[in-house]
Amino acid sequence: MRTFLLLAAASFHLAAHAQLTNGCFTIGGTQSDGARAGVQTSDGGYAFTGFTYSYTGSLFENAYVVKVDADGAVEWNMVYGNTSSISTDFMSDMIQTADGGFALAGVSTSQSMALVKLDAAGVVLWSKQYDTYVDAIDDLHAVVQTPDGGYALAGSGNNDALGGGEMLLLKTDAAGELEWSKTYSIDFFTHEAYDVVLTLDGGYALCGYRGGSTNRFHVLRLDASGAVLWSKGYGDGQEYATAMVATSDNGFVVVGRTNTYGLAYNDGGAVYHDAFAVKLDEDGELAWARAFGDSLTENFLSVAGTSDGGDVMCGEALESGQLGVGPPRIYVVKCDANGELLWSQRGSYSQAQDVVECTDGGLALFCNGALADFSNGSQFLFMKMEADGTICPDCLFEPYGSDSAAVLTPVDLTYNVFDNVATSADYIVDVFPGGTASGGCLETGITDRDRMENAITITPNPAMDQCSVSLGNATDIDALEVISSQGTVIMSVPVNRRSRIDMPVSRLAQGVYVIRAIGSARPQQVRLVVMDR
Repeated sequence: MRTFLLLAAASFHLAAHAQLTNGCFTIGGTQSDGARAGVQTSDGGYAFTGFTYSYTGSLFENAYVVKVDADGAVEWNMVYGNTSSISTDFMSDMIQTADGGFALAGVSTSQSMALVKLDAAGVVLWSKQYDTYVDAIDDLHAVVQTPDGGYALAGSGNNDALGGGEMLLLKTDAAGELEWSKTYSIDFFTHEAYDVVLTLDGGYALCGYRGGSTNRFHVLRLDASGAVLWSKGYGDGQEYATAMVATSDNGFVVVGRTNTYGLAYNDGGAVYHDAFAVKLDEDGELAWARAFGDSLTENFLSVAGTSDGGDVMCGEALESGQLGVGPPRIYVVKCDANGELLWSQRGSYSQAQDVVECTDGGLALFCNGALADFSNGSQFLFMKMEADGTICPDCLFEPYGSDSAAVLTPVDLTYNVFDNVATSADYIVDVFPGGTASGGCLETGITDRDRMENAITITPNPAMDQCSVSLGNATDIDALEVISSQGTVIMSVPVNRRSRIDMPVSRLAQGVYVIRAIGSARPQQVRLVVMDR
């Protein structure tokens, strides 16, 4: 849910690619689907995850992952979960890992915490679930890869000793095996950890909030073993922290919403919030605090550091004024290193759940919603805007909101820490295909001729027993090779001047393969996904 400015073990090179400049598209079905987190990938493309009701085969949602190339063309999209009628699988965060694959964190079928490891083609390598106490409902909100190749996971757990939900941090090894777990709480009120970042000394920082009559942004600074170095609260009324980013000066920017500062207010029981951001130094001391928005309700859901030293925040602006009432609109804010507003916009009817700065300096938004309205349900909505906020007119953006400084004093907090509260087990994940992209606009600077560079198309894809490979207008292809994910040639099929090849795949094991053209003057290949029968 955030972009790191720190160099960690899970670092890789983002190669230079021709990229989509600005535009948008949706992907999803006729039910409700939505993105929760996304990344720019090492090949210049993008991957994002969330939930789907459209492609589950059950009455409940499953996890959904979409991978697109640098131009916004869908490479693959898969559903992860279980086809049981009582299955619920939901992924809240994803990262690209050091090996080029992905890690997903969220909730599994049994309302347990889930961590799923995929390779670069979306194939499940392993999956784990974690539980705190019997019958507890646990949740993961964020994942980072640690310098040793393992993972740190943040969320909420239930601790019977205090009777409420606690901030939770899990540490696993590279295979998802649990190394240690801790919960953090002050009292019996609910506590939630919504984000985790790595620190330069090998430790962690958590952000979230504590429920009760007075909520604040809560930030905990931890060492490498999860011990509390300091813990502080920021705000004086109803502040909820949802995301954070580590900054180049070893500090943090934490974002969420406030009912105390800016234009936020209460009106006869109706609560109106402003989006809220604070900048902290490495010791948790306040550098600046600002509220952003209008006279209705705004809420930040993600933050990313930008190459100019500033930050970009995204979330929602509600036309009705109150959270959960009426359709939200995308809200994006860019500020400098001192928190001063550079520009702010609201866009189409959606929630911007995550934002990243791209290698070309532009911004990618991963959204849950629709371009026009929610009358046809929500979908995954991907948007690419330029660094100054420029985006195509179809995305319905307009200038919106203002900012104001907030004066507050950090409050020292005393957290109770409970060790080794979680257990782990294998988590069985079914995999099945998703949908196709539709709607929106894409301004890529790429001609239709360029888009036909790869003439090979496969239908259906994913396939189970047989697929049809279309060669388009290509006349110089001699044969098609089917290559496994290990690089082994499984079969070779002669083309014999045909424009379409019906290829049996019933003998191929479930997995991802490459179909490569042999004899073509222009290298061509396309990925084939074979499903279990």
